[in-house]
Amino acid sequence: MDFTCLRCSHPGDIYADGLCSHCVGSDRVRTLLTDPDAGTVPQPLAPLLDALATVNGPALVKWVQRSATATLLGTWVADKKDISHETLDRLPQDNATREIRQTLVTAGVLAERDEPLAQQQLWVATFLDGLPAPQQRVLRPYAEWQILRRARRKARRGRYVHGSSRHDRRKLRAAAQFLNWLDTIGVEPASVGQAHLDDWITAHTNKAGQLAPFLVWTSQRRLTPALEITSEPHALPSRFLTDREYREQLRRCIHDDSIPLEARVVAALVRLYGLPVSRILTLTVDRFHRDGDNDYLIIDKHPVLLPPTLAALIHELIGARAPSVLQPIDGPRYLLPGRPPSQPRTQNGISKILNRNGLPTLAARNTAMIESAGRLPAVVLSDLFGISITTAHQWTELAAASWAEYLAADSNTPRTR
Repeated sequence: MDFTCLRCSHPGDIYADGLCSHCVGSDRVRTLLTDPDAGTVPQPLAPLLDALATVNGPALVKWVQRSATATLLGTWVADKKDISHETLDRLPQDNATREIRQTLVTAGVLAERDEPLAQQQLWVATFLDGLPAPQQRVLRPYAEWQILRRARRKARRGRYVHGSSRHDRRKLRAAAQFLNWLDTIGVEPASVGQAHLDDWITAHTNKAGQLAPFLVWTSQRRLTPALEITSEPHALPSRFLTDREYREQLRRCIHDDSIPLEARVVAALVRLYGLPVSRILTLTVDRFHRDGDNDYLIIDKHPVLLPPTLAALIHELIGARAPSVLQPIDGPRYLLPGRPPSQPRTQNGISKILNRNGLPTLAARNTAMIESAGRLPAVVLSDLFGISITTAHQWTELAAASWAEYLAADSNTPRTR
């Protein structure tokens, strides 16, 4: 019996009608994407067709049969809809829409855009549309000229991430809640007094910091009187690991095969270099390189020598990257790719894995930062790890104070011979 494909002569993978799964999948893709009137695939979808031609047969057949992206594209082609970011923006911004968008970006059908910023702009527009007209008149300029303008500035520096958008959304929600509260008590913003603000802060203590930027903005424009929110000073880091806990957790990161590989790498980077998880998730493969017998990680602008054991784990993680229907063409290759791989893994997902395996990050990162701050000047700490010079000075001062307290306690301890 002959088990070679009648079209491409590929052996041992006959799927239907004497054709292999790749040929069947290619036929189904072309049928799906063909304009029924023109009899051809629309030109904007040509990059997707080329990208799918590189996918293995079984994955290609599965993509046509089960992918939400394939179903939606087939509908769009039949209805002659424009395939664009704007069309996707009019859909609910759920996981399905995000996957469709990133698939098209990865294939080169749609241009790459700053998605956290774009999603923030969409959210702001939807949120404001649901507010009463008097609140919109105040909050639209605040959102545009205060929140979104700063977001665009951060995005140009590559610093606007999904965590930034969550913080900005809290600020806009707090402002809307405050204005709504003023409506319920019958007070106009121009007539609000310090007593009113104090009452609201008493009932919403955790939102004082989120409301403060709005009140500064309104007072500068004389929409409200000058009001004062007394904020508590930022508490110094207080959660640290003992030396024994730190070394035991680091040992588990390097040697415990029962922990998922990606969690071991992330936890080790947190404990050795004090990197936040959000920043680790944005690391790309090109940040890791070998020079002779040594491996380096580029943090911010400077290469940092990696321990050989950690370097081996990172190389293993890069080599174990699961194949995807669509790999990025020209986009970044993330160390921890998400779905689709043109986006990194989510912080929430990786944090759950870390916590489940007894490797939480807050105390571990504090410990790593104070260890580095005790050995490095503030300017070096800032330059090396990409933190502000103010933050670096705070860490070095905390490390110096902790060391002084240790020496004082040690000198007061009775010594026995």
